[in-house]
Amino acid sequence: MVDLNDIEKIEIIKGASSSVYGSGATGGIINIITKSPEFSDQLSLKGNVSSGYNSVNNMSTWSGTVYGGGSFWSTKFTGSYRKADDVQTPAER
Repeated sequence: MVDLNDIEKIEIIKGASSSVYGSGATGGIINIITKSPEFSDQLSLKGNVSSGYNSVNNMSTWSGTVYGGGSFWSTKFTGSYRKADDVQTPAER
């Protein structure tokens, strides 16, 4: 699972040139690149928090990210929580 707020860009590599990623990638790959913390001359701290609710299966989601950095260091802390109730699967016939 990838937090949608943490995506920097998405690359799609088609065809055999994707084989540099392994033998299972001969048809192509989808490469998801997440955001990186930044270095800055001054101490910096920023972040985001998001939440969501889905009434179909009573699913609630929470996620957050904190970025921090200075001139010689940078860090990123990220986390998410997801819970769904009332999940039903179709009965076999």
